[in-house]
Amino acid sequence: MGSGELVFDYTGSAPECPYFFNSKPEIVRSELVVRVHQILAADVPFTDGVLRPVRVVAPEGSIVNARPPAPLAAAHMHVGLMAMELGETCLKKALACTVQMGRLAERITAPGGTTGMGLSSWHGDETFLVMDGNAVGAGGAWERDGIDMTGSNYGGPGLVYPDVETVEQSYPVRYLYKRLRRDAGGAGRRRGGASVEAAFTPHGAGRLEGTTLGMRRAIPLPGLFGGYPGACTAFDLEHDGAVHSLGLNAGGIVLGAGDVFRFANASGSGLGDPLEREPERVLADVREGYVSGETARTVYGVVLGRGTVDAEATRAARDAIRAARLARARPPETRIEEAPRAATPVGRLSAVVEVVRAGGALLARCAACGAGLARAPGLWKAGAAVAETTLGTPAYTAAAGATAPLRAAGAVVLREHFCPGCARLLETEVVLAGTPPEADVRPAFWAGA
Repeated sequence: MGSGELVFDYTGSAPECPYFFNSKPEIVRSELVVRVHQILAADVPFTDGVLRPVRVVAPEGSIVNARPPAPLAAAHMHVGLMAMELGETCLKKALACTVQMGRLAERITAPGGTTGMGLSSWHGDETFLVMDGNAVGAGGAWERDGIDMTGSNYGGPGLVYPDVETVEQSYPVRYLYKRLRRDAGGAGRRRGGASVEAAFTPHGAGRLEGTTLGMRRAIPLPGLFGGYPGACTAFDLEHDGAVHSLGLNAGGIVLGAGDVFRFANASGSGLGDPLEREPERVLADVREGYVSGETARTVYGVVLGRGTVDAEATRAARDAIRAARLARARPPETRIEEAPRAATPVGRLSAVVEVVRAGGALLARCAACGAGLARAPGLWKAGAAVAETTLGTPAYTAAAGATAPLRAAGAVVLREHFCPGCARLLETEVVLAGTPPEADVRPAFWAGA
């Protein structure tokens, strides 16, 4: 950011591949501009003046700038949408570096479910697309939870999902259920919105043949400022009582009489530490089916009685979770002195990491307790306690609340960065095992110190 430009640099992206989801820089740019307008300039008309400052750097031959004959049939989906999601998250992290965010704070949201679709199309006597596959939850917002069953918190054209009865009248299927997916939205001070899960079976047709088009099978959207990831997309087929997992881009799926097709969409992630969510909100989440009782206890640290919050037990549970966080985490790589609590913040490295001046130097500290994390221009994450958990394991579900499959092609880990003083969850990352910590926020005042 600077000199009147917003530059989104995708250098380092994977090479182009022989599959249809390669993209092009003009497609990535067009999708990014929509988000830039929604975040920064929603009160002005969408004109060339919004488009002009946005520049995309996409190396030729990469998955975001493929060359012929690499296929591009779904260039606006998959990679295009993921590049947009990454770019807008970088923009939101940059906005959070201002000391006083003002009204822009309401535009800062955790990654949403735009990239979590679970579409499928079916062919028999009729051909139809299951639009419910677009019903993914948005990410948690600054002062409210993410919107249910929509990938964006900012509006736009919107999607209308037909009633079950309408679909059953028009096409040869019978729905067994269609409901909000519990524990789908990432946990946080403000949780992600819920996505949909549904199941149907052929009705009035002997056989259907289907194709799936989904995203985020094994790598969920990471949370923001201490929020946890949302759920992953899943397709299943039940045949003769046995349940088989289906690929997210599979064809030739046979759905015969008595078979059941199930799908559960991914969802947006949470914003902020779940232990800072008001217990009464968690109680309402459990009552309304957004959060399970188990997640309320193990992730939010809220103990419920007979329709009420047990305040004393909740305080004890949250203290126990904080102690367990530091017990399972690696200690900080570096430790620095703490800045005086009275020191006034002069900047931020995130919404939960502030910068103060002390003894002529810039120090990063936890915005909650003041524990020192780094001296400029160092990486603040080196001063945090860090825990890693492999996705697809019981330990991951216990930590995050959402489920994810074990990735066969290589382990994916949830990396949690805790304040070494108060155990506040400062940031989460979802990365391949062995990936170095993300140094993704380095404002000029800090990096040049």
